[in-house]
Amino acid sequence: MCLILLAIESHPRFPLVIAANRDEFHDRPSLPAAFWRENEQVWGGRDLRSGGSWLAVTRAGRLAMVTNVREGIRESRGRSRGELVRRFALSDLGPADWLRERRAEAGDYPGFNLITGVCGGDLCYWSNRGRIVPERISSGIHGLSNGRLDAS
Repeated sequence: MCLILLAIESHPRFPLVIAANRDEFHDRPSLPAAFWRENEQVWGGRDLRSGGSWLAVTRAGRLAMVTNVREGIRESRGRSRGELVRRFALSDLGPADWLRERRAEAGDYPGFNLITGVCGGDLCYWSNRGRIVPERISSGIHGLSNGRLDAS
C-alpha cells in the first residue's frame, strides 16, 4: 500500500513535512529520487516503464505526489498516473488551476489520488474516484493511502 503523511503548518521550524513510500509491483523498473536528467530543476523518483513519478519536487517548491486507488483488479488500462506528477512538476500553473484543467482527463486514468502544491502555499487534493472536485488541504496532520484523503 502506498502511503503519504503530511504535516502542514504543524511544526515550528518546518511548514511542510512529508513522509511517503512507494509500494508498487516489485518487477516494475524504477529509479530512486534524484534530479532528473531532462530537467535538473525537478527531484523525484522515476518510473522507467512510463516515465512518470510518484513524488516530485522542483527547486522552486512545486510538488506533486500520487497514490493508486485500489479497485479490486490490477489496473493496466489507461494512462500512467505518474504522468500527472511529472506534468504538474513541469507546469507553471498554480495547483488548483492545474487540477481543474485536468478534470476532463479524469477518466483516462485508472483510480488515483493526487496532491499538488507549492511549498509555503496551497496544497490541493484531487481524486478521480468519488468527488472529483479539487479541494484545498487544510493545516494539520493528514494521511493518504489507497482510499480517500484522511479516510478512517
